[in-house]
Amino acid sequence: MNQFFVIGKIMEIPEIERSKNGWKRCDLNLQVQRPFPNAQGQYEFDQIVVQLWRGAAETLVATGQIDGWMSVRGRIQTNIVEKEGRTYHNYSLIAENVEYLH
Repeated sequence: MNQFFVIGKIMEIPEIERSKNGWKRCDLNLQVQRPFPNAQGQYEFDQIVVQLWRGAAETLVATGQIDGWMSVRGRIQTNIVEKEGRTYHNYSLIAENVEYLH
């Protein structure tokens, strides 16, 4: 099963871009708290970038709020790139379901 789930805070409202096929998309930057404290007893955060497509991207740009909370469920996509004789695996988190939390 290829799924991920995160809840985080919106760090910035992204701009809509268009794919080669003309589909609307944006990259959402979420601040997600780690589930354990560090050695000093403080919780750290990760910046996780999630791709939103079509209507989800449009809704986020039109109604999303900086510091607003949302949950994202989606899938991980791998893009394999060969460059100068080396193979690189680039991973993207693709949102399939988003929910704004109030």
